[in-house]
Amino acid sequence: MEQHLLVTALRDLKDQFLRLVDTLSAFHDLARIRPDRVDREELLYQALGALMENHGIARCSVFLADGDRLRCAAALDWDPRSGEAPRPCADDHSYPSSWGLMGRALEQGEMQHCPDLTQCDTFTPGENGPRTGSLVCVPVPGGEGPAGVLNAYHPEPGYFDRPALEVLQAIAGITGQLLSNWRYRRDMDRTVRERTAELERALEHTRQLKESFEQLSVIDELTGIHNRRFFFPEAQSALANACRHQQPFCVVMLDLDRFKEINDSYGHAVGDKVLQVTAALVKGQTREGDITARVGGEEFALALPNTDLQGGLQLAERILTSLQNVTFSRRGERIRITASLGVTALPPGVRSAQIDDLLQQADHAMYLAKTQGRNRISVYRPEPD
Repeated sequence: MEQHLLVTALRDLKDQFLRLVDTLSAFHDLARIRPDRVDREELLYQALGALMENHGIARCSVFLADGDRLRCAAALDWDPRSGEAPRPCADDHSYPSSWGLMGRALEQGEMQHCPDLTQCDTFTPGENGPRTGSLVCVPVPGGEGPAGVLNAYHPEPGYFDRPALEVLQAIAGITGQLLSNWRYRRDMDRTVRERTAELERALEHTRQLKESFEQLSVIDELTGIHNRRFFFPEAQSALANACRHQQPFCVVMLDLDRFKEINDSYGHAVGDKVLQVTAALVKGQTREGDITARVGGEEFALALPNTDLQGGLQLAERILTSLQNVTFSRRGERIRITASLGVTALPPGVRSAQIDDLLQQADHAMYLAKTQGRNRISVYRPEPD
């Protein structure tokens, strides 16, 4: 139960990091818009594109106040599943400034949120407009009052949660500022450059935090190699690829001999050093593309794509020899470390296999090596039917 709570907490933390990166990316894109180099329509399209691509919104538009009317200044449609960029949609409609949710947002100067259009009494569908989904209308600030309204739509009811609404309000505010900058661009160049630099630093810092978090979640802190959280999905993916392309695949399990005696006799500091040296030796014998991890206290697993049983045996022999040549000194006493290794390989012609099964086979062979005297290699041999 505690492990489940930890996994949930790590997943939530990662989601928060990703959301923060998306938000900062949208702000970063907005800050890069140069009002002195684009006209008003292009400015609004760039702002809407930054919002849509970083937050998965299906339709966005900006209606600007023009006397007693609200006129569409820019509108984009986007299907995230298509892999294409948002595209402008023909929308030259204008509405009375008091019309629908847009009108209420403009008149009251407050965001209007309709989580489910089918249940919203204040929603008035426009011509050829959506009838279902969720809609947010946010005032775009101007000089002495709202300059217009930013509209965000998604076909999924309840799509916009509280953080998303806060982001929309912030982006509407930035869009209003960009419009003001467009009008008064001569005085704003220095401010835009300063804000861009600040956002770039914040984005880079957040990306570094995200990379550190992802690395910590898959790296064994003591040895510096990958842990079992990384090993199982990566090894399973490599195994599936080997089955699909009918390529050899080998698994090696390694368990240090009498490791508990080392800990009990010489202390955990020596035991930790033994694990670190073993991890370094194992990692040093593998190739790029091999998957190596510490999967237990003194157990290490290796998944070897494009390696047959003979290749796995040769690697195991090199590791065994390297360990036999390592000694530690403790209070004048020399300590030698040995290991028992088990090797198994994917049978030819197999179209589907599970990494758990191969690990179990290698583990069985490894314990057979221990029963035969330790400090040796054993190959998994399937029992006859």
